[in-house]
Amino acid sequence: MMRHHRATALAAPLELRPDGYSCKSVLLIGLPSNGEWANYLSHILIHDILYATTSTFMDGIHRYEPQLQYLSSLDGKELLHITRKYGGSVIWPIEEVFLDGQTEVDRNRLRQLQKGDYQAVIVDDTCFIREPDITNFVVDQYTKRASVVVMAMEGIFDISLLNRKFNVDWKFLAYTSNTIELTDRGKAIIGDAFPFEERRVKANLFYGKGELFTEYQDSEVDYPYGPPPPSGSPIVTALRDHKSVSYFGFVNPLDVSYGAILLKLCYASGSTTSGSDTTASSKNAALPIEFVRLMAQQYGYTEVCHNETSCMLSFRKDANRINVYYTTATVGTCLNHPRSGKTQLFRRNVDGVTLVSIFANPRVHTGTGYYHRKNMTQKWKLKGANNVFLNDSARRWQYVGETTGLLTDEKEMQTVIDIVTEWDSLYWDDGELPHMYETNFACGSHGGLVRMMYQVVRETYGDFQCWSHSSNKFYSGGEMPYNHKCDNLRAFLQVHRVDVRRIKEKLKSLSRIVLIELMQWLIGRERCAMRLVDMNGEMFMTEWSLLVMNAHRDYGEIMYPRNASVCKCCGIMETQGEVM
Repeated sequence: MMRHHRATALAAPLELRPDGYSCKSVLLIGLPSNGEWANYLSHILIHDILYATTSTFMDGIHRYEPQLQYLSSLDGKELLHITRKYGGSVIWPIEEVFLDGQTEVDRNRLRQLQKGDYQAVIVDDTCFIREPDITNFVVDQYTKRASVVVMAMEGIFDISLLNRKFNVDWKFLAYTSNTIELTDRGKAIIGDAFPFEERRVKANLFYGKGELFTEYQDSEVDYPYGPPPPSGSPIVTALRDHKSVSYFGFVNPLDVSYGAILLKLCYASGSTTSGSDTTASSKNAALPIEFVRLMAQQYGYTEVCHNETSCMLSFRKDANRINVYYTTATVGTCLNHPRSGKTQLFRRNVDGVTLVSIFANPRVHTGTGYYHRKNMTQKWKLKGANNVFLNDSARRWQYVGETTGLLTDEKEMQTVIDIVTEWDSLYWDDGELPHMYETNFACGSHGGLVRMMYQVVRETYGDFQCWSHSSNKFYSGGEMPYNHKCDNLRAFLQVHRVDVRRIKEKLKSLSRIVLIELMQWLIGRERCAMRLVDMNGEMFMTEWSLLVMNAHRDYGEIMYPRNASVCKCCGIMETQGEVM
């Protein structure tokens, strides 16, 4: 029995696909073909009408905004008409799945569909679970790297077939109402398509690895007798080898925007998420270069840089600068206001429409995560919040982690922010410029923290030494920067021994990749061009090292005044220059 209620689709901002240009179409199997259901799925239909290679709707037109506005004004029946006329999404509705008057699947139609190449296949649970021909077809598309979304149209509780075919371990929990919120994984995959802090919904709830939602808790709950029971999620998603499979359990389109969420699931395989089964390669293009350049040109921006190593395009218009990291779908903006100073923001999972809106009005997304400061002696302040500040090192690492995809786990991101914030607070007081030779306790501050870092390196990787890239000299033992004892060190530790221990524990809690990148940055700002290497002279590196290095330089280029005597890579004052 179909539990979905007849209702007008929930209004939601249209979030188009991350790549936003010349994409594969979405195949819809077993869903009703009426205008009401087309309303629910309008995000997908509009997206494919605009961007799918199967669509002729644009016909050489490059102004997406007016076309988007026009399509958004249409109802479901009109969108279906345009889809049938111009192409876009491929629709095999439930009314056409079976031969007339029979219970057999139309195999001729299935053979025709097998010739297509799809971004995603969305199929209802009845067709997938009860029709072997469709099951095999969907699995075959999955092996070709199409995303798969199984929708709970009938609400079949036994999903053991889905578990076997896709090697997942999901279990049905309940069909009930619950108040839910996004998990970290859900925020990375779904994002603004679920624009609520919490929402009361009715759904089929499942649990297992890959839950995108969890039960909303407005206060901490203690479970003294063991771990809490699973709360279940209306959506579970598995990611591996650049493929994704999801189970969609919502049953009322009034609760959430079906189309907005389903469109995100169609591109879930491109998400870099904490807890994902595998991490998508940073080299998989999420925002095609041609599309980015076209949009920038249309809105009067001049390309000033294309860094192929960090996969970044940079554009400038007047005092505004926009950096587009096209492989991670991350966009950084920096605006220079005569009164409020520099304001900056970077956003993950930017899709085609959002990118267009940013070029059209760089301040359009000031509501989320917008930081500003008037000069370099100030911390970055979150706009609209009274007591949310980040010092420059913390904001730098937030930028580096977001734009490269290095830090996708929110907990690990916060740990890095805590480390650099506490480290800097032991070097300088609030309002002081970051001069490396004007720290509290002089060399004692450096010695206390750098020697602690050396302990972490040795405990984690064994014997090591330092190497100066500029002089090509190696340093070991007491020759390494600040690896000595003095009265300043004793005075520093007498006051801050507990603080140093706390930072050490946080360093040791980081993943190997993040730890290496952070420690190389820390030693590099202590001594310019200094690096940590093993006893054979091999530098400690990761697959992220070049991306991270370039992201640090990009941050400095965007955030610091051109005439400021500040190292672009680490934020340390080089001389007593102008520091506006």
